Amino acid sequence: IAYYERAAALRPKSPSVPAALGALYRRTGQRQKAVQSYKTALSLSRSKRQKKRYLRALANMALADRDLAGARGYFKKLVQLAPRSVFLRIELAQSLARAKLHGEAIAQYKGILKRTSDSATRANVLKEIGSLQRKVGKTKDAIATYRKAMRLAARGHWIRRELTDRIISIYREEERLSDLIREYEKQWKRRGHFEWQVLGRLYDETGNEAKATKAYRAALKKQPRAIDTRVRLIALLERSGQAKEVIVQYRKLAAMASGEPRYQLELAKRLHRSGRQAEAIKVLERAGRRFRRDASLHAALTNVFARWGKPKLAL
Repeated sequence: IAYYERAAALRPKSPSVPAALGALYRRTGQRQKAVQSYKTALSLSRSKRQKKRYLRALANMALADRDLAGARGYFKKLVQLAPRSVFLRIELAQSLARAKLHGEAIAQYKGILKRTSDSATRANVLKEIGSLQRKVGKTKDAIATYRKAMRLAARGHWIRRELTDRIISIYREEERLSDLIREYEKQWKRRGHFEWQVLGRLYDETGNEAKATKAYRAALKKQPRAIDTRVRLIALLERSGQAKEVIVQYRKLAAMASGEPRYQLELAKRLHRSGRQAEAIKVLERAGRRFRRDASLHAALTNVFARWGKPKLAL
C-alpha cells in the first residue's frame, strides 16, 4: 500500500493508481479509504470502460454497507454511460439480490419488464422474479410468475424444463404433488415427450407405478432416443420385478447409446443374473474390444469376471 501511495503522489492524474489502491484497501477491510480511492479514480478517468469498473466497485461496497440510496446513485451513473442497456439494469437487480435486498431486487426487475419487449429477456427476468418471490415465502406468486415466463418460451425450450422443475419443487415442499398431477392432467391435453415424461416422474414419485410405466412408455414413443426417460423406465421396471422387460430396455439403451460402455456392462449383469451367462460374457468381451483404451471399464470388467468365476477372462 505504501508503494502505491507514493506512486499516487508521483502520478496524480493517473486513475490506475488510486484504483489499485482502492482494490487493496477493499481487500484489507479499509472500506472508507477504498471508497475514496475509487472516487478519485472515477474523477480522473476518461475511459467509459474504466468508469464502469469503478462505479461497479463503489455500488457493490455501498450495497455491502446496506447503503441502498448510494448504490442506486452509482448504478444511475452506470446507466447514464449506456442509457439503452437493459443489462446494466439487470446487473443492479442481481446486485440487490446478492445483497439479500429481495424486495428492492423484485421492484428493479419489474421495472425492467416495462423497458423491454424481447421475449427471451422477459422470460429470464420473470424467472429471477419468481426465484426471489419464493425466497421471501410468496410461493403462489412464484408459481404464477414461473408460468408467465413459460408462456413466453417456445415449446421444448430449456427454460420450460427448468421452470417446470422449480414448480414441482414448490409443490413437493408443500406436499401437494397430487394437486399438481391433477392440474397437469387437465391442462396437458396434447402431450409430447416432455409432458409425458414429467407426468411419469410425478406418478413415479407418488407411488403410482402403473401410471408411471404407461407415461414413460408414451414419452418414449414420442422420443425413442430419450436416454434419461428410458433409464427412469428401467429403474421402475426393476423395482417392480420385471426382469425380462428390463433386459429388453437395456438392449435398446445399449444400442442407442453405443458410445457409453456402462450400459453394456449393466446389460451383461442382467443377462448373467437371468441365467444367460454365455451371452453376458459375449457382451462384455465385445465392449472390452470396442473400448480397449478405457481403463475404468477394463477395471470393472476384471472385477465382474472375477466375481463370475472366470479368472482367465479377468486377466
